[in-house]
Amino acid sequence: MEEKAQTLVYSAIAFLSVLAASFFLNASGIQAVKLASLEGISSSLKQFLSLEFAGLLVSVAIAFAIANTACLRKSRNFAFKAVLPASAVALIVSLLAFGAGTEKIFLSVFFITALAMLIETASLRKQELKKFITFRASANASQKAVLIIAIGLFASTAFIVFSNQQEFTSKFEKAVIDIALKQASTGDLADSSAGLLIQTQKQSLQSVIQTPQFQKLEEKEDADVQAFVQLMLGLDSRLDSPEVKESLKAQVLENFENNKQLLTFDLVKKQVPMLQTVEDFYWLIAAITITSLFLFLGNVIITPLAVLFSILAALALGKKGTG
Repeated sequence: MEEKAQTLVYSAIAFLSVLAASFFLNASGIQAVKLASLEGISSSLKQFLSLEFAGLLVSVAIAFAIANTACLRKSRNFAFKAVLPASAVALIVSLLAFGAGTEKIFLSVFFITALAMLIETASLRKQELKKFITFRASANASQKAVLIIAIGLFASTAFIVFSNQQEFTSKFEKAVIDIALKQASTGDLADSSAGLLIQTQKQSLQSVIQTPQFQKLEEKEDADVQAFVQLMLGLDSRLDSPEVKESLKAQVLENFENNKQLLTFDLVKKQVPMLQTVEDFYWLIAAITITSLFLFLGNVIITPLAVLFSILAALALGKKGTG
């Protein structure tokens, strides 16, 4: 195969794989900005299980594999000439087609940088290794590329969240309040509160009934005194009835609904002081969390797939240059 034809084939595969990755990223709806907001976590979890997200992972792995193959099968210069320009064009097309937000621009720049780092690493490892060159070089190079993209993801997330700190902290506060209300509005809590109230009242009554002064009242024959004694004893017995517990439970739920508006984030922070620290450094925590998630996916899924595709390409093209 002539050099120009080979360049065209590698360029076409690189272009299509990067364009496909951009398409699947847009189709999946996954964005670091959404993940940074607690409101977007539930919907994003569903997106991680979608076919579009699977297509994204496979497409990125193919892009890594074609860069690895171009470098290991041909040369460093060939890989730079065939893969990088085609990938850059694909990213520009995707930005024009799917929108050029801050996050996408960050990721596009770091993705190209990651491919360049991948080619450099694969070239160095190719010279150093004597055995299992394709496997070891492509694995190491792909891991380096994942790390570069992770740095870009961290930078973009930190920049976007920090620039809109008030908006994100407001969403965080709302999410915390919603969680607190959901946990506090359960029937189990009302039932426990009613039981605690009954127990407290019984203990108070028993402490009065068991006093010497009350026992002396029981011995008196005065009608009013006896009426009071019977009232106290009857109240003690009545507290054990299911009707009283249900009545108290209904009152607890009613009071809870009436006082919902009194629950503020400041009140929650008094109970959990650590929330203030989380709010102050929310941009950093969000960036670290999202970056860690990507590093996990990159090292557990993308890198192994890239290595697999690189080995399959080496087998398909023959053993020459693969080690």
